[in-house]
Amino acid sequence: DLREAVEPPDGTSWKELLADASVGVTGANWLLAETGSVVLVHRPGRPRMLSLLPRHHFVVASLDQLVPNLDSVIPFLEEIHAAPDFPAVTIVTGSSRTADIEKILIKGVHGPQNLEVFLLAEQST
Repeated sequence: DLREAVEPPDGTSWKELLADASVGVTGANWLLAETGSVVLVHRPGRPRMLSLLPRHHFVVASLDQLVPNLDSVIPFLEEIHAAPDFPAVTIVTGSSRTADIEKILIKGVHGPQNLEVFLLAEQST
C-alpha cells in the first residue's frame, strides 16, 4: 500500500538511504488531467526526498486520483495548509530542464531525470 507511511531502518536517515538510490517509488495524492501533473503531500514517513533525490521517479496511482485541474484540489490544499503540522506539497509536471550552462539542455537539475506514472484501473487502497 503506497499510501501507508514508512520509516527508514533504525540508525539511518532518509537522506543517507536515498542519496545513492537510482529509483524512488511513490503514490500520489492527486493527478491533474489538464497539465499531466502529480500532486504529492509529504508528511513524516512520506519524505519529499523520495521523489527528488533518485534519478528516476515512479508514481503508482489509480483512476480515482485523477481530477480535472488544480482548481479541483485547491480546497483540500487550503485545508492542509491550515493544519498545525502543515506538510510540504509538491506539484510535479515532468523532469526539470535548463540550458543555462553553455546552451546545453540538461534534464533533472532539480529532481529526477525521468518521471513515469503507472495508472491502475482499480481503486488504490
